[in-house]
Amino acid sequence: MDILKISTKETADCAINDPRTGEPTDIVITVYGSDSNKFRALAKTAAQERIKNKSIVDASTVEDDAKFLADLTQGWTGVEMNGKPLEFSKANAVKVYTLSAPIRNQVNQFIVRQANFLPPA
Repeated sequence: MDILKISTKETADCAINDPRTGEPTDIVITVYGSDSNKFRALAKTAAQERIKNKSIVDASTVEDDAKFLADLTQGWTGVEMNGKPLEFSKANAVKVYTLSAPIRNQVNQFIVRQANFLPPA
């Protein structure tokens, strides 16, 4: 088997579903996967902080999670706030992930699933 068929890509598109219906929305968020260099660098920095602070437990908050996901977000389409398109920026990503637990949870689950970052079969 060609190993490139089972090698993960750095990024992939996470299509967001409506949590009430399970139906797709028009929101698509491009994120770095857990096998990406970006994820590893962020995780290493977080681990170094825990060691420096002599803490093994990562007592994260919603805001900490939102910032981590924002760092792993490359861009998006279809995101609106108050009926107006919301331009992608890290600050806006933090806002979206802080305000919307369903989006935060879907993106978080997407990032850690390797199959989402494999090329099509």
